[in-house]
Amino acid sequence: MHITAIANQKGGCGKTTTTINLAAELGRRDRSVLVIDLDPQGHASLGMGVGDRDLPGLYEVFSDEAGFHDVVLHDVCEKVDLVPANISLAMLESLLGDEQGRERLLLEQLERFACLYDNILIDCPPSLGLLSINALRAADETELARTDTTEDNAMTQQAEQARRQMVVLTFDEIDCQRLQIAGDFNDWVPDRNIETRHINGHWQKVFTAEPGVYEYRLLIDGEWQPDPTNPAEIPNELGGVNSLLQVPVQH
Repeated sequence: MHITAIANQKGGCGKTTTTINLAAELGRRDRSVLVIDLDPQGHASLGMGVGDRDLPGLYEVFSDEAGFHDVVLHDVCEKVDLVPANISLAMLESLLGDEQGRERLLLEQLERFACLYDNILIDCPPSLGLLSINALRAADETELARTDTTEDNAMTQQAEQARRQMVVLTFDEIDCQRLQIAGDFNDWVPDRNIETRHINGHWQKVFTAEPGVYEYRLLIDGEWQPDPTNPAEIPNELGGVNSLLQVPVQH
């Protein structure tokens, strides 16, 4: 049994692609493989054909709502099992708070179940938070995913562009002089790469994003606040809340 964390604090550098391709190749070589999708945006799960974002994952395991073996999806491809990611993973840090040993939760689970696999691959989120720290503590080695050439970067950008979906957010009940939006989808820069429409008193924000789950906030007449039209929220590091946006896979 060998555990590898595929990590990089930068998004779009090939972590998920590396994880999926490595898992497929190991499976082709008749090795039993477990892929753990540790990114709340769930790109590894999506890339392996699992688009149901309501499936339980590690959040349910760490909150004692499910056992580890209960969340494993078997044979998503040849010789490869998957622990999928869902939106709840984004709330893990606030759930655990200052709980002692919280950085060892994944390691403790794998110590019990890793013997079932030849290789375990962990697709890390693009940040050094609690999820990534759990992955690094559990791993025997860390693979730093990166693209090294101009051709690689161009191919990655083309692939990302092909996956992006049009998003139209309409705010019918917000009466203001100026409305801006910022979130994970535009590096938290207000209205960066966003088209704003204001028609008959109704605001719309139009942009493109890859399938996944994104945190965001609105800047309404210069005041930051969560989206009052969206009940899906998550605590943020500043003691407030961010709104959550899910961009689905289009088939």
